[in-house]
Formats: sequence, structure tokens, C-alpha cells
Amino acid sequence: MKRILGLLCLLTVGASIGCNGDDLDTAVRKETTRQTIAAIDFAISTYKAKNNKVPTSLTDLAVGVAGEQPLVSAEMFNDAWGNPLELSVNAAMKYTIRSAGPDGKMNTEDDITN
Repeated sequence: MKRILGLLCLLTVGASIGCNGDDLDTAVRKETTRQTIAAIDFAISTYKAKNNKVPTSLTDLAVGVAGEQPLVSAEMFNDAWGNPLELSVNAAMKYTIRSAGPDGKMNTEDDITN
């Protein structure tokens, strides 16, 4: 639902102002990053279904196993600002994919996660 609202926001936004006070460039970069994270999230779900575990790093998704194609391209491992995405996994196989967001600093208020 959040992604749909973000996309609608971008479609209805004026030439220079985005939703939530963001300028258009920032709004587009946020939505692009959300879509990248969603694609990686789907790839992790596929990896988990095939391997009965989550990957230990994002690079595990870009390596084909047993002759299969990679689940994603390594080019997807950066957010729309060019900063690397971060994957964290806990003991219960719960994971978070995180972008540092517009400020480029991890674990701040503007981070974008799955």
C-alpha cells in the first residue's frame, strides 16, 4: 500500500515539489529505492524457499547456484543515491534491507527499509 501511495504521489506531484515536502528528485529517488528494496525482498524470499535459509549477504543473491541464473544483478545493491544497501539477518531468519536514504547515513530517521 505504501508503494502504491508513493507512486500515486509521484504521478500527481507538481513540477518541483514532491510529497511530504520532498523535492521531486528526492521523491523519485525514494520511490526508486523502495522498488529496488522490494525486488531484493522478493529475491530473498525466493532464495529462502530454495535454500531453507536467508542469504548471509546481498552478494549471495547475485551468484547462480547449481547452474541457475542469479536472482538479482549486483547492480541493484545500491540505493538511488549510489550508497550500498545493507542486509541484516537475525537468528530467527528475520531480515531487514536498509538504505541510508537521502542523508547517506545509516540508522537515521530518513532510512528506507523493507
